[in-house]
Amino acid sequence: MPRFLHSSDLHLGKPFGQLPAELAGRLTEARQDTIGRLAAAARDAGAAHILLAGDTWDSEAPSDRVLRHALEAMAAESGIHWYLLPGNHDRLREGGLWERIAADCPANLHLLLDEAPVPFGEDAVLLPTPCRSRDPGRDVSAWMDGAASPEGLLRIGIAHGSVVDFTAEDARATSAAIDPARARRAGLAYLALGDWHGCLRIDARTWYAGSPEPDRFREDASPGTALSVATESAEAVTVERLPIARFTWLQARATLRPGEPPAPALAALLPGGVARRDLLLALRLAGRAPLAEREAWAQAVEALAPSLAHCVADFSEVETLIEPEDLDRIDRAGALRVAAEALAAEADNDALELDRRAAARDALRLLYSWSVEDTPDAAASGQ
Repeated sequence: MPRFLHSSDLHLGKPFGQLPAELAGRLTEARQDTIGRLAAAARDAGAAHILLAGDTWDSEAPSDRVLRHALEAMAAESGIHWYLLPGNHDRLREGGLWERIAADCPANLHLLLDEAPVPFGEDAVLLPTPCRSRDPGRDVSAWMDGAASPEGLLRIGIAHGSVVDFTAEDARATSAAIDPARARRAGLAYLALGDWHGCLRIDARTWYAGSPEPDRFREDASPGTALSVATESAEAVTVERLPIARFTWLQARATLRPGEPPAPALAALLPGGVARRDLLLALRLAGRAPLAEREAWAQAVEALAPSLAHCVADFSEVETLIEPEDLDRIDRAGALRVAAEALAAEADNDALELDRRAAARDALRLLYSWSVEDTPDAAASGQ
């Protein structure tokens, strides 16, 4: 029973320039470390072969350091054979990255640079489709249907590209470059795909493994995975998802409810079993709340943020209710009170443009936060 690990989209050397430098460095290092974690997962699963279905590197020209560290890390994993396919980010071109790799390729690395069968252990043959352009405009896997292979060996395809339009609302709905029935048409026991960064089953024999280290926010907070694949025949295949990632990227929503303490509500959103220092949280809030309660939520998010790797909160969908006691809290008389009342009037004026009303609410919230800055306990209780 041939058993192997299927992974893709490591994107080694990804810079994460939009994030703080310290965190970007940790994320980049975590991607480099996926090589060791994939090897450990393969050994635990009893597999000696790892398929990387494209985009092992984030670009066609990684630095010498990024390239060398990766090759040495793979070479150090004795007993593990790595099969690398060019993807759309690290595509195959003359004089490019793959010639650099081939010039000093460790013995346990196998470069899949031609559309031709490649021996895969004793019981199978690989049918690879290396990427030569970012948008080939054709089904790059079509050649597999007519590819000859020795009788009795299992046929395993590996390709990088879209089976569905991943920009569509329903990612399973729209056909794209690779025929989703390719495994059946080409007599494949398994088709290992790369390009989509989440784990996705197309059918029993066709899977995207997803990136082993996430790089974007997802609502399900599912960890980066690799797939442990066991094939008995062209009709019988067993696929198991294995968690690989160090970091979790969680996109969460919360609804502000009157009287609900924010700290416990925030804690309930965080996934169990995940170290907070390795959690990136993008929080979108909605609902209706008085200024005092909205400020309490803002303070709770601010208190939580330092324990996480990264935290951003979007309050744009929260409808802020302006109550007389909120204005009293800013000031009972004088210039500040006059300014607060003027902003409150603009915020509730249906005749004004939405942007102007939103700006008035933002200014009023800022004025309120200044007024309670010295008494956070009172602000948190809504007094």
